[in-house]
Amino acid sequence: PGATMGVVTTAIGSGRIISRTGRYRWWPVGGMALCTVGMFLLSRMDPSTSRVYASLSMAVLGLGIGMVMQVLVLAIQNAVDHRDLGAATSAANFFRSIGGTFGTGVFGAIFSARLGAVLAASLPAPVSGRLDPSSLARAPEAIARLDPPIREAVVGGIAQAVHTVFLVAVPLAALGFVIALTLREIPLRDTAHVGAEAPARAAASVE
Repeated sequence: PGATMGVVTTAIGSGRIISRTGRYRWWPVGGMALCTVGMFLLSRMDPSTSRVYASLSMAVLGLGIGMVMQVLVLAIQNAVDHRDLGAATSAANFFRSIGGTFGTGVFGAIFSARLGAVLAASLPAPVSGRLDPSSLARAPEAIARLDPPIREAVVGGIAQAVHTVFLVAVPLAALGFVIALTLREIPLRDTAHVGAEAPARAAASVE
């Protein structure tokens, strides 16, 4: 809930402020800075972390994401000619989907590899060999049915795996912050000028 509320808050707020000021460049910059901080805060979680800390950390991340997602689409649409508007928007959504799919796969692999390594180091080979890291991550109820010593090792392993995932994400978010600094601010158009091209084309054809 913290991440969702953060995304909704800044996505709506940034849109309203940008519509009044016409300035959008610093929203992605500030958003990526918040994302970097949020990733770092989430990387500090362990089995004793309170729900309040986790919720606040996810809220920070959500606030950053909300400041970036729609504003970058706006920047792309504002930078291209009207005839390229559909292609530019589609490309932005396409590459966002590709990035999300690729990122999910990569970070999922990091999580499973780290969890498997921790379980192999903390449990006897016959026991760790029967535990599938991916299945454990998808089925919390299966963890609750484990014997207490094994359950404690699994919970600790999951905490270490989550720590590794978010720690890897921190420099990537920081790289996004650096890239966001290169964004040029083009004066915001107040209309797509959809109807302006047709009369121009008609006049040109008459001539």
